[in-house]
Amino acid sequence: MDTIIVKAYAKINLGLEILNKRQDGYHNINSAITRISLADTLYIRKNKEILVNSSPHLNIPTEQNLVYKAAKLIKETYNVESGAEILIEKEIPMGAGLGGGSSDAAATIKGLLKLWDIIGSGSVMSEVTPDTVRIFANRLGTDVPFFLKEGTAIASELGDVLDYFKSDLNFVVLIVMPDISISTKLAYENLNENHFSRYKTDFKSVLNEAVKNKSILKGKVFNNFELLIFDHYPEIRKIKNELYDCGAVFALMSGSGSSVYGLFDTKEEAQLASKKFNRYRNFVCGII
Repeated sequence: MDTIIVKAYAKINLGLEILNKRQDGYHNINSAITRISLADTLYIRKNKEILVNSSPHLNIPTEQNLVYKAAKLIKETYNVESGAEILIEKEIPMGAGLGGGSSDAAATIKGLLKLWDIIGSGSVMSEVTPDTVRIFANRLGTDVPFFLKEGTAIASELGDVLDYFKSDLNFVVLIVMPDISISTKLAYENLNENHFSRYKTDFKSVLNEAVKNKSILKGKVFNNFELLIFDHYPEIRKIKNELYDCGAVFALMSGSGSSVYGLFDTKEEAQLASKKFNRYRNFVCGII
């Protein structure tokens, strides 16, 4: 097997509630997460050692790169002697709340399990036990396990407890990315009780209902991080309001930001709206 090519899809949060702060300093969350067609592409081939490169180049020290950490984790977990050269063609912006780094790490796991003949032709998750997934989450970050499977999921506790379900939402997504990079770690560190949700929304029921009644999204789906981030970056709030002005059925900041997405009924509407945001990087994509 010469080169494995793996797509690493971005995600958006269709609702994100911060419930409370745990004694260990982390936060319990409630979130609906779905993949979108915006993606990085990873090219993985065998090599004597683990090498990671990206295009465009990312100014991240190797030891801190999630892809490198994922490759090292798989190598150590399965006692693999050889290494791998991994090239990442980046499309997903960093610091955007779209899960690009975590998705790249998950794609690395899937690619290396095949490249190093750790699994056969079956699905990755049928070969990786839930305990192993927990190890990946603890070592690489709680967003990583979501990207190991396809579909939409409710993420709870630290975000690593996942309940996958079939969603029939059929929107075109416009992602608007201001020139602002937000550290998820720092965003969580700046949360206080005023940012927490008093109630836990049943996002699965809301999203299922929204298939027939899309107008309910605006009244029932929120992102608690907006309370924090909008105060620090009014420009991000302005983008959300402008998405509604452009005809979005629903708009929300994804994750801890800084990207904001709008859901549109048609590709034509999303593309027309994208022209209003030509001062920013923006992407028209689909829910997958």
